[in-house]
Amino acid sequence: MRAISKIILHCSASDSDTQTAAVIDQWHKERGWAKIGYHYFIRKNGLIESGRAVEEIGAHVHGQNSDSLGICVAGLKHFEPTQFESLQDLLLCLRRIWPDASIHGHNEFDKNKECPVYDVVPFKKMYKTGERQWKISSDSLWKMLLKLLKRA
Repeated sequence: MRAISKIILHCSASDSDTQTAAVIDQWHKERGWAKIGYHYFIRKNGLIESGRAVEEIGAHVHGQNSDSLGICVAGLKHFEPTQFESLQDLLLCLRRIWPDASIHGHNEFDKNKECPVYDVVPFKKMYKTGERQWKISSDSLWKMLLKLLKRA
């Protein structure tokens, strides 16, 4: 398995309700990339979709891709609570595999970027402590983790 030391959070810079990983994949291909640059995409309805396989180096932050995972949350000005609940679930699943990884916003590596436009600090704290704001069972986390790994 690829060594992961960073998980980098993004937003899609569009509030369209029709964004999917396939739409982002097409956008990235139009920019000349091989495929979607993110490993995970969280739709407006909270559905977590796979992008690049975890074993593949992403294309989401210049100079930071070799040891990171990229997670993009659909939105620019409007986000749904379910998206952030899904982000917490996903991060807690990833924490079981990479407990020493750190959470970052894209803008931490490129001061010219506002991405993500949401506050990353609560997700950094949650990842560090492993405590989700809304409690769910360990069984639910493991089921989600297995599903995500199968898709990767």
